Amino acid sequence: MRTKGTGSSITVSNWTDLARRLMCIEGRCVWSARGEARRYARIEPTLDRITQEWKEDLTGRLFVEQVLLRRFMDQAVMSLTPAEQLTHSPLLAQPATALILARHYAAPTRLLDWTDSLWIAAYFACSDCPDQAGFIRYFDRYQLTHNAGGQYGNETTELWSPTEKGYWLFNDDEIRRAHRWVVSYHLEGPRFPRMYNQQGLFTIASWPYADHWTLIRKMFRAGRKGCGFGLIKIEARAKPGVLQGLSRMGISAATLYPGLDGLGKSLSAFAGFSHLDTGIQECLRRPWRRR
Repeated sequence: MRTKGTGSSITVSNWTDLARRLMCIEGRCVWSARGEARRYARIEPTLDRITQEWKEDLTGRLFVEQVLLRRFMDQAVMSLTPAEQLTHSPLLAQPATALILARHYAAPTRLLDWTDSLWIAAYFACSDCPDQAGFIRYFDRYQLTHNAGGQYGNETTELWSPTEKGYWLFNDDEIRRAHRWVVSYHLEGPRFPRMYNQQGLFTIASWPYADHWTLIRKMFRAGRKGCGFGLIKIEARAKPGVLQGLSRMGISAATLYPGLDGLGKSLSAFAGFSHLDTGIQECLRRPWRRR
């Protein structure tokens, strides 16, 4: 099946096929990609999934979001190491950057995680749910930005504009008047180590409880196509081989999550594809192994 163009969709069943497809795709555009270890009915941020009780109360939902962000900004500094204080403290001082830091450390926000790398997206698509197919979603980031500006003008740049009720992002009156759109959201300038290694960026929607993937596809179909968007399905049986192949490229939990937690995750992944490891098989064949 096709590997480029608006709405392309393919299925791969092994690492070799996936690697060939990604090499074919990656140089054509500046992609944003997302790996999902299983199929989700809706592609929405964590905060939206866990606050369904507020879905009919926009004012309450936005207030809860502000409370969560403020608590993160106030309390995160107490958990920083001396080295992290140098890089993280300036980010915590501003809500626009604190939101990125909060999401990158798993706090629920309106941001949805993506990466600049199709290969890193492949890791996240295979890093969990070994009995289910994984998915890589990708879109032309520059074209999405162009389409957003062309279709909705300055509205997409107003997220942190001050209003009578605080920032636009949390103003229920402004959001009720807004169109439904989604845009890329990323950190300008130096990045902290984990975000740098994961080449992380995000999307943010004008409305809570929006399906980001549905909006992305809608905005491409209504505007210029560029390289468009696509979906790659990775069969469950291919996941161990994909993780092994990515590990040989230097893409593993140990590199994506600097620290002991990353090492632990990488060893867990290795255990999952150890039956494919030729070094393990060779050791098991050695006579001294049976003594």
